[in-house]
Amino acid sequence: MKHLEIHQNSASPVSRKIGGQQGASLIVVVVMILVLGMAIAGMISMVNTESFNAMHQQAAAEADYVTRAGIEKGLYRLKNGTGCSALAGSDTLGTGSISTTAIPYNLSTAILSATISNTDTTIPVDATASYAAWGRVKIESEEIAYASKTATSFTGVQRGVGGTAAAGHLSGKLATQNQCFISATGTVNGPIVNTQRVIEAIQVGGGGGGGSTSTKYGSFTKATGGAPVSDVVTGVGFQPKAVIFLWTRQTAEGFAADLNAGVGFASGPANERAVSVTSLDNQGNSDTGRRRSESNMILLLSGGTDPTLEAQAELTSFDADGFTINWTTNDANAYRIHYIALGGDITNALASTFTLTDVTGNQAVTGVGFQPDSVMFLWSFTTDVDVSERGSEIGIGFAESAAAQGGMVYAAKDNDTNTEKRWQQRTDATILILDPERSPPDQDAVVDFVSMDADGFTVNKSDPPKNDTPIFYLALKGGRHSVGAFDQATTTGNQSTTGVGFQPEQLILASFNLAATTALSGGGAISLGAAASSTARGGIWFQDRSDADPSEANMYTATSDTLTLATGPSTVDARADFVQFDPDGFTLDWTTADATARQTLYWAVAPSLFTLGGIDWREVY
Repeated sequence: MKHLEIHQNSASPVSRKIGGQQGASLIVVVVMILVLGMAIAGMISMVNTESFNAMHQQAAAEADYVTRAGIEKGLYRLKNGTGCSALAGSDTLGTGSISTTAIPYNLSTAILSATISNTDTTIPVDATASYAAWGRVKIESEEIAYASKTATSFTGVQRGVGGTAAAGHLSGKLATQNQCFISATGTVNGPIVNTQRVIEAIQVGGGGGGGSTSTKYGSFTKATGGAPVSDVVTGVGFQPKAVIFLWTRQTAEGFAADLNAGVGFASGPANERAVSVTSLDNQGNSDTGRRRSESNMILLLSGGTDPTLEAQAELTSFDADGFTINWTTNDANAYRIHYIALGGDITNALASTFTLTDVTGNQAVTGVGFQPDSVMFLWSFTTDVDVSERGSEIGIGFAESAAAQGGMVYAAKDNDTNTEKRWQQRTDATILILDPERSPPDQDAVVDFVSMDADGFTVNKSDPPKNDTPIFYLALKGGRHSVGAFDQATTTGNQSTTGVGFQPEQLILASFNLAATTALSGGGAISLGAAASSTARGGIWFQDRSDADPSEANMYTATSDTLTLATGPSTVDARADFVQFDPDGFTLDWTTADATARQTLYWAVAPSLFTLGGIDWREVY
């Protein structure tokens, strides 16, 4: 047993060699396994890295698409009527999300601080603080793109963009801006990656703010020769699509006795409407009259037992720089006529008539031929056209939508006591009809605006007229419009009205000279004014007092202020001059004011934001 034991624990040289080889092989195998494991781990790592990179690139691409979708959605909404400042919001798209912001820049505040040539690549101005970091400005008729700005200049400019021609400009010219700056951030979330992209875009228009390319306020004096005789009005700066006229029968500015005033409009030689009223001053009983026309746009009516037509004018043509009118009846007095011309990007305009039926409820007005963006209404009590009638009534209304409308009316019975005269103004209705054949004139109809339709518009008669009544209207498509109201400041100085939604280029004001009320009022007056700038403004006022006996009827015309509110010629209650158009409204300067906050309707107009130009993009990250 011992031998066997010794034998069993002994190894021959051959056995020892074989055992050593087996140990070495084991080590090699282990090493190979380690190397292979490392290689496999490396391959896995490479695969994971490539996979991560691919996923990240895919997410980045998706984020880019999501971001661009946000920009495109913003631009689509913008072009279909959503205001720039209302574009902000968040959306989801697949696995991504979009956050969009938008800032409107409608400015006309920067002026050239030095004269520039048509090749200058830096545009020096007094201040750029309120302008976009990059974008486009317009100086006179030239559009200029800029890549950056300093406190007092636009830099990195490209001259004559948007189809305009590079030109020299004198010091003091406005550098206007009219664009919507949209920024979108797109985020895509995955199990491993979270990727963002930010793209900024501007949708640029035709310059805006102060360019006066689409609207114009002005005035002219009537021809004095025998009919037929023409007035050729130039200096408008464009060919109008529609013109609104305001007048009193006055040759000199200021106050005058008697009431002889009217309003008219035209969209072409075959489409013109007008209403005129009269009331004599210092009469024991009222002596009032009215006249309306569907073939003339200006009617000058004088008072008397039977009102007399002194002059009337029809439109001959809209011209490249204004318009031509023909006086088919005329006297020798050079009366002042105010006008508001609308053109440029007003694509459609129609002055016409519809019959307001005597049935309660909605009434659709069709046959306009387009969907309007705003409508102005004008009426007198039911009567034949081109016939002077006793008893006065004139009504004016404006509508942009059901939530943005206003109307006013004056009426007085003829040969009645001087206390029986009525006035009304409301912001929840656009047509208000009074019956001037009653003592006193009472409510005949209350009509509010419902909607703009594909071929016209719809109104609602909460109080229908007792008989079918013709209503004149001026429907406009194109441009931007805002109808609203504000109360007169009760102290002198500047008053800013906001909430318009854009920077206007034309302002039309209308007031019945009383604090806001929906009721009929025994005292009042009508003030109508317009402004395109601090030097291009004017208006009329007329009153037929119901608290004076004998009668106290007066009128006023001026091109030195925008709105005059008065109680007879001896008392100017409040007077405002135009100061400026602001990014979201306008500013008036009340040179006279009292403690009564009288309500004034306004209709603000500006060019369409996106008629000219295009989209500029810039990726931020």
